[in-house]
Amino acid sequence: SVNNKPLSFIVKDELALIVKRKFEISRRIDMCGSQALGCAVTIVRGVCTLAALYGGNYMDILARSLSTGFLIMFQSMLSTSGDELGMIEDLELASFWLSLVAIRLVVVPPGSIEVEDNRGASPRKSTTSPTVMRGVGDGIICQKDMAGRLVVDIELTSNEARAVEEASEYMKHFNKPRSASDNGYIFEGPIVMTTTTKETKGYNPKVFAVCELFSVVFTQGVNEMQTVANKRGLHVQTQIDINNTSLKRLEEYYSYSKAALQHQLAVKAPEYFQNYLNNTPPRMSTFSPPKNAHISTSSTINFSDGRSSISAVAAKVELMHDRMLEYVRKSVADSANHPSEKHSNVLLKSSSLCRALGGTIAVLCKSGKDRTSMSVTLETTRCLVEDLGVLNGQEICEIMRQQGVRRMNVYANTGQSMYAFNPLQRSFLPACYRPPVGSYAGNVTS
Repeated sequence: SVNNKPLSFIVKDELALIVKRKFEISRRIDMCGSQALGCAVTIVRGVCTLAALYGGNYMDILARSLSTGFLIMFQSMLSTSGDELGMIEDLELASFWLSLVAIRLVVVPPGSIEVEDNRGASPRKSTTSPTVMRGVGDGIICQKDMAGRLVVDIELTSNEARAVEEASEYMKHFNKPRSASDNGYIFEGPIVMTTTTKETKGYNPKVFAVCELFSVVFTQGVNEMQTVANKRGLHVQTQIDINNTSLKRLEEYYSYSKAALQHQLAVKAPEYFQNYLNNTPPRMSTFSPPKNAHISTSSTINFSDGRSSISAVAAKVELMHDRMLEYVRKSVADSANHPSEKHSNVLLKSSSLCRALGGTIAVLCKSGKDRTSMSVTLETTRCLVEDLGVLNGQEICEIMRQQGVRRMNVYANTGQSMYAFNPLQRSFLPACYRPPVGSYAGNVTS
């Protein structure tokens, strides 16, 4: 015995603690993974819908995403202090977990599925096969394949299916380059679904595409708690490590996206692309960078101009994107070299690059209404000014924060239409994230 306590009881106590801890970790993964997956599925379906409705740039983005993975950037404004530190760690785990998910874009023939819609309920485990788990709701069907991989089927409309089919055909000869830092947690091999259980009986969708998710997390606390954390050195290194990891992943995706874009150029204009490869067009150094070179999107390509269009694309790919990636590297490096300061550029530069690569940015803070509102309005203004040439961006941003839909979002959450900042808290925010006077109050329950 130890301390007059039988050894058997000590073993049982330790075993109970281990089981409890494993259950808590499993529950956190389930909660965080489901939230991240819901966001990712919405993004994938949104890209398909936009491609079907408008074609053009959205079709180009869809084609590349089907081949390289759908790029999702989680822009976190959480601080490294208190409960928010755990939320950052959960977010990073959920982001990596998305890499284990396979997405199938499908059309389900009417009457072919014989399982009830159990939205809101826990996924059902098969009574005849422990590898099968099924959850259905809102046109989404989640189940595991024979290898234990989570497969999410997204049901498409006929128009969306045609867009996906066209995009897949367009990129059918593209081979995604292998990464030198090949991640061992990615499943390999084809998806093999079982059709022998009663849970899957009658479900035989037509699969138009199988794709993956590629998510990154860039985080920078911006509130007064981050100021305290920076001065006291509270877990700031965690924030730096997450950003460095995401930078490496983003560099990996950048190489995929660049290869996919070159393939698109080769398919759309082979004779001009060959000239581009042979450096027949003028070198990029002879081009002055466009006024908004650091934010324009690579998908805004017009192939009707022949050689001049290819020259413009060369300038975008080799000048704009490379420069944008350097901006992200510098921002992340600055945050590591000066950890006592806030580095909003980590968020701003990374979001610019992700948009340019055809990715989607998901913004979050603790409650999703105050700091998130400041970032959403800022990112929207940047798109208007930099992509559409709208003037007076600062004024537009303030108008959106004062009178835009984010005030309704705050009202829906708290019953008041004021952002939850007091004057002191507002003073600690970076200038670009400060709400205008008259739109915030310190007595709002967050």
